[in-house]
Amino acid sequence: LDLTDNKFADVGATAIAGALKAVKPQALEQLALGGNAIADSGATALADALLAANPQALNALHLHDCRITDSGATAIAHALKALKPQDLQTLDLHTNRIGDSGATALAGALKAINPQALHVLWLNDNTFGDVGTAAIAGALKAVNPPAMTALSLGKAPGEVDWSAFGLTVPPEVLGGEDDAEGWYAVFPFVKDTELE
Repeated sequence: LDLTDNKFADVGATAIAGALKAVKPQALEQLALGGNAIADSGATALADALLAANPQALNALHLHDCRITDSGATAIAHALKALKPQDLQTLDLHTNRIGDSGATALAGALKAINPQALHVLWLNDNTFGDVGTAAIAGALKAVNPPAMTALSLGKAPGEVDWSAFGLTVPPEVLGGEDDAEGWYAVFPFVKDTELE
């Protein structure tokens, strides 16, 4: 279900959540509602709908640029933790207002899910600081997703302590360029074999 950039707000998200609850699409593979101002009430309604639908095939959740703060992120994390979608490949919550408690909740969900299929984690342009970054780092180190190829936490290259992730970033990546929207491009990385 892709309704990206349709300019609806929390009322629209709640209506979509109601439809998902009624239909219970267990085969839902993607939920993409980025670019809509769903805020925390919409995120919470969608989290409840995901719990009701129990979509075990869910492989992508795109809720970027949705005005989600800690409470919405925590609701999403709770739903993911309960669902444990083993095929989750993309978790995209960039350009929201998620602080340390929301990032910590998402880190807890990642640990619980243990998503071995995870390729992409985009959490850049949020408000979490060192506490949230450390929580995400700890989760990635614990899970060590073998398929992961892209990570963005909204830090400039060279400012992230990649060793906290148990990762080594190739030197050419550290010279990455700022893109047109002002955040650094997604970072491909390789695992540090000494830490595996």
